[in-house]
Amino acid sequence: YLHAVQIEPNLTGINQKLGYVLRKRSESGLDSTIATYCQGVEVLASGKIYHKLLGIELDGAEFYINLGNILAKQKLLEGAIVFYSMALKIEPNAAEVAAQLNEVRAKQQELYAQIAAYRHQIEIEPSNSTPYNDLGNILPQLGELEEAIICHQKAAELRGWAECAAKNYQFTQDWFTHNIPIWQRHLQEFTGIADFQVVEIGSFQGMSACWLLDNILTHPTAKITCIDLYFQQHFKGNIVKTGAAERVIELEGYSQDLLINLASEYYDVAYVDGCHKPTSALQDAILSWRLVKVGGLMIFDDYEFTFPDSPEQDTKIGIDVFLEMFGSQLEVVHKGYQLIVKK
Repeated sequence: YLHAVQIEPNLTGINQKLGYVLRKRSESGLDSTIATYCQGVEVLASGKIYHKLLGIELDGAEFYINLGNILAKQKLLEGAIVFYSMALKIEPNAAEVAAQLNEVRAKQQELYAQIAAYRHQIEIEPSNSTPYNDLGNILPQLGELEEAIICHQKAAELRGWAECAAKNYQFTQDWFTHNIPIWQRHLQEFTGIADFQVVEIGSFQGMSACWLLDNILTHPTAKITCIDLYFQQHFKGNIVKTGAAERVIELEGYSQDLLINLASEYYDVAYVDGCHKPTSALQDAILSWRLVKVGGLMIFDDYEFTFPDSPEQDTKIGIDVFLEMFGSQLEVVHKGYQLIVKK
């Protein structure tokens, strides 16, 4: 993988694989892993760096610093620690790299403490869905996708969605199932209705779409139109597992370009879960409002989502502008982390 990165730094998915391998390698001891990799680096008399593992010459520590930065940003912490340590072997007085290494080591300790806490909580409260959900959302940072999927299946089952495990849906992240009680309350009256239409902006791995197909869109003529910039393989695989893939319409591209071509007052529910920025949320809301039937619902995700460092970018700002603009045409039926309005 290192050789591949050296040849093509922007190779898709390579950093995730590199970070995962280094984490698995370091399970037998991170310090010994660092020592092994540092032994592979030799500083030549010319000042160049010769990497014995790769059989290549490098001009300095920059190659490893860049890799460390990328892996740290992606929370692949063991890999970042290894590469920062290699950079420090080449440039022992690089204070900034030493600071970055200390910061990543602290984050690693924090991450493992968090994971241990979730595992302990599961042991003492095996019927509580929350720690399964929390653990499942954190495990992908370590590349542990299979265990994350099992955690999310268990959380969904405990939250009343038995099909998630029964159909073996492959979800590596779950920001949806905590909403199931609210969706059941407001959507259960529509279960099994013929020609029921939903439009969804932002589908990710298809969790909300799969739940709708399993629980609400159960009539053979009910359909969901999913809009996303790019449909992942996880999405496509999960939709097939619903057994109702023929009732899913995929529209790939920017929501602002696609929504204008959809039929007015055709959809019973619009689910706005695209870009979190207020301007995008506002655009999606305005363009979707025309599509919703009178009496239909619009569901906003992330109404209470915040950007701690940029409060002016909080999603709520855009949604509140929409509520002010269209207040006379709607009724708020639920307000919490999600917001639901009736037209």
